[in-house]
Amino acid sequence: MEFRKIQKTGNMFYLYLPTDWCRMNGIKRDSLVRVSSDSAGILQIKSFIEEKEKSLPSFSIDTSDKDILSRFIVACYINPARGFNINLRKPLGFSVLLDQKKLISVEVVEFDGKHISCESSVSIENPYSILKTLMRKVVNMLIVMLKNYNYELIERYENEIDRSRLLIEKAVISGLMNVKYYEMPAVELHYSAIIAREVERLVDKVILLDKKDKPYMKKLLSIFSALLSIIDENRIDIHSAISFAELSKAVKTKSFKGDLEGGRVKLKNRLIKNAVWEGVSAISEVIFDWAITLSLQ
Repeated sequence: MEFRKIQKTGNMFYLYLPTDWCRMNGIKRDSLVRVSSDSAGILQIKSFIEEKEKSLPSFSIDTSDKDILSRFIVACYINPARGFNINLRKPLGFSVLLDQKKLISVEVVEFDGKHISCESSVSIENPYSILKTLMRKVVNMLIVMLKNYNYELIERYENEIDRSRLLIEKAVISGLMNVKYYEMPAVELHYSAIIAREVERLVDKVILLDKKDKPYMKKLLSIFSALLSIIDENRIDIHSAISFAELSKAVKTKSFKGDLEGGRVKLKNRLIKNAVWEGVSAISEVIFDWAITLSLQ
């Protein structure tokens, strides 16, 4: 750690940047740097290289399969380009893509017969902060499911969770392609993306639960609240991983015996709970992996 004295001229405070750091980051006279501060009072200075205006990536594809096209559009979106253009060999009606859930979470995408385009305006400074926001949305969604089960509000939360996950993936890919862009180490970007994806997949199962099964939802709320605390307080270590794994057992599924006689509704709910348990287990495994990785640094 190096200490430097703050200089003052008139009403201006300033300090000299380390020469080695400037040389390593290509900082010269009149170079631009990014300056930001957080709630803890930490001031960050990052090198900023102004990129030349680049033409948007353009693709020509020959498919009218809405699922394949949806995946292609999302893949274009999460990669670090300012936007993209897709040219189709055959015209495609706008209504064909309207029912694609993932596309609801993407920024405005323009459809015009044989042409699809998008110009992104999203700039992500901190992927980890988006992960915290995603977890808060999951907790709030469960509270709504428990209190008044407002389906429209639940659906809105689900769409926002999907969008948060896409933004995290977009940020992670940007960070991996330009390691100096974020303060977060690449390995933490990696785990943030995995957690976001596993949580988003789990939410897709949770919203299918029988809305009358309040006791089970309360257990899930407790589990997600614990996960939010771990993420929010940046408390990813072996102890929190073990505590989360023990808490997760509250939703562990039991034998299917007897459910076959309980009718289709009961069996369906049991199958959903089994999928939820698998999702919670997957998140627990990621927390363990992340904690071990951090312990080795």
